Amino acid sequence: YFLYMLYFDQVDAKRFGTIRQQFWALAHFPFHVALVLLLEGTSRLVTWRNATEMINYLSGQLDAIYYSSPNTTIIASALGTFASDMYTDFGADASKYNVTTFLSTFAASGDPNSAAARYASADIFATLETAALKYFHIEGAKAAVKTSASYKTGAPKDPFKDLKSVAHVYDLVYVYFFVAAGCTLLMMAALIAVSKRNKCLGDYVAVALRGT
Repeated sequence: YFLYMLYFDQVDAKRFGTIRQQFWALAHFPFHVALVLLLEGTSRLVTWRNATEMINYLSGQLDAIYYSSPNTTIIASALGTFASDMYTDFGADASKYNVTTFLSTFAASGDPNSAAARYASADIFATLETAALKYFHIEGAKAAVKTSASYKTGAPKDPFKDLKSVAHVYDLVYVYFFVAAGCTLLMMAALIAVSKRNKCLGDYVAVALRGT
């Protein structure tokens, strides 16, 4: 609605000349492209916000389990139960997000503060985070995943590879959202400037506000 008001409040309904009219009509193509990218970016960033809130909740739950006992076997069992319950709630494929190997490594470490236990816990969290992102339909480039060695050999997946792929996608989303927002405002300013033949001070102010 805000974009609607910014655009239609200043468009002159009267005829503004053949040349101006043609330029005004042609300029709507890049304007609409920028507007579509802006709205798509907004939708994706809202989804990303919801996903990060869920991931923060998961992080808190996993931390509570991690520090609940000095016994790595007990912690691994609790983490496995938590992962199973999470997959059930999210409707995730447990075989696709299998953390059994990481849980075994964690349990065998004997000390939750050891390097092996911390690496295994990081792998577990990364795998659960990927499953949570999948629940929100957030995925990285599939080509990058299918060309990985673990995908080809059937070995345990690198849980950080999917997260890096997602990060690359949303780096692009973040950039094109703000670029599209800036282009949308600049195109609005240009369209308003073209549509008005005899501009007053208020018109110049309206164009400047949208262009800056």
